[in-house]
Amino acid sequence: MCVGTDLSLRSVSESNSQGAHPSSGSGSLDTGERTYLQLHFSSQFDALRVLLVRLGGARLDKTLDRIVNETSARSGWHVQVNEGRLEIDPLRVEPHVFQGLLAKTVAYVVTVIGPAMVRRQMQSVEGQPGERSVQLANQLAMREVLLSD
Repeated sequence: MCVGTDLSLRSVSESNSQGAHPSSGSGSLDTGERTYLQLHFSSQFDALRVLLVRLGGARLDKTLDRIVNETSARSGWHVQVNEGRLEIDPLRVEPHVFQGLLAKTVAYVVTVIGPAMVRRQMQSVEGQPGERSVQLANQLAMREVLLSD
């Protein structure tokens, strides 16, 4: 085994016929896609955290940390929040984990702040992690947890 090497193999016919990556589990994501997925999740989560702290205060931020950590622990997911910082195991990036945690975060912040403010905040950071990140999030249905217009 070589450290830092990604040996994700796909057949030529599979990649040509689908034109895009399948939305199955993390086993089908290569290292670059894991990074883009993590960037997308982190930017959305951080945007919600900033909104929550700005409008609700530090106590609500601590509640969000607790909600994410308890959800991750109960589900066996490898994502934690320590003192406001996301800690994600990059080798265990899975779309359903990010979908679940983002949905839980959006639901909490909406109950505290309201849907209009949350929608505006999410839209303001939409393209920050880059176009490839947004494409991958669309492909994996990551953006379905966000509020629609």
